[in-house]
This record gives sequence, C-alpha cells and structure tokens, in this order.
Amino acid sequence: MKLLSEFDALELAQDYSITTYKPISAGVSSQFFGIMGMLDALEANIANATPVKLTPQMPYTTIGSLCRTVLNSANTTGFASDPTKEDGLLNRAGAQKLVDNSIFNQALVDLFWSKSTVISNPHENATQAQFNSTKDLYKSIAISYQPGEEIIITLNADLPEKVAVTVWRKEVGFNDENAGRNVHIQTANKYRIDMSGKKPGNYEVRVPLLDADFSVELI
Repeated sequence: MKLLSEFDALELAQDYSITTYKPISAGVSSQFFGIMGMLDALEANIANATPVKLTPQMPYTTIGSLCRTVLNSANTTGFASDPTKEDGLLNRAGAQKLVDNSIFNQALVDLFWSKSTVISNPHENATQAQFNSTKDLYKSIAISYQPGEEIIITLNADLPEKVAVTVWRKEVGFNDENAGRNVHIQTANKYRIDMSGKKPGNYEVRVPLLDADFSVELI
C-alpha cells in the first residue's frame, strides 16, 4: 500500500484504491454452486478423464480430479482466492480449466471470484493538513520569544478543518525542534499558546495549511 506521503497531491491520495482478496467460505461456495447450476456439472464430470495441466510446469491431472477437488473444497475448506499467492492462483487456474472444457461458464466463474474481492480507499478521508504534514508543508511566522510572554495567534478567516498550530525552536547549527506547545484552531478568533518554562530565543509558529490567514504576536 502506498503511504500518504508518496502522492503528489491530496486528490490522488483520496482516489487511490487497493484490491485485496478474502477466502470464499465453504458455505458460500456450496450455496453458489447449487443455486447457479454448477453443482450438477461438477457431479456429472467426476469421472471425466480428460487430461489437463493447471500450469505448464505442473504434471497432468484430469477434469474429473478437478471436479472432485472443487466439490471437496466446497464442503470443507472453501477457496483461497488471492491470485498473487500460490493457493489462490491454483484455484483460479483450476476454475479456468473447467471453463475451457465447458464444465463452467466464464460469467459465473467471474461472479464467483468477485465475492472474494475487497476494494478499499485507505486515504479517502485524508485531509489537506494531514497530507501537508507528511510533506513537511506549512505556513510559518518567526518570533523572538522572551520568558513571561505568551503567543497570541489571530486567525483572520475560518479554516476548512481543525488543525494543530505548533511551535518550533530555531537555533543555528541544530535541526528545528518541536517545542511541545500547540493549540487547535479552525474558527476565526484569537488563540493563546502558553510558553511558560521555555528558553528565550528564536521560534517559529507553524500552521499545516499553506493558505491559512493568520498573524502572531507576543504579549
């Protein structure tokens, strides 16, 4: 699965989908084969001696053997379905051989395997602020802090989502350090960040939205 940080735009991340495959249970399988008329075809061909290979590297088996295997799995274990794994790949190859030999109908086989398919959108609900945070994108204002002061943030326009305003210590020769002070903002208003206990020096107030309209003062 691709991480949120791997996308070039939020919209691409929100549209991203992944497909996984769950096993099809014995109960679902046996019911499907019975309702769709596939059970009769399986039982009618349990002695079919037509030779087939599931893959070029495998030895020959027979249509009858495949039918007996399908019937057994439908009554016991069900069917692995993931085509990227050996058991799922072989199950799909076996079903295809039954289609190729007119035992199964392709449309019904496709419908059967569709019961295993799970499509999900892992970043569907990702926000712009979350996306920006993974890209280290933010709007910032530099301040020079002295003990006893508080940071007052004035948000001039509502934001589309609630975000955390963070404060970072800036010191030449060192990586920026999160000062551990923050406040959540969204509605146009004034917000206070308590800096008690922090060393004097240069800091940066960051908002993870590039178009945020805000100002910062120390009082």
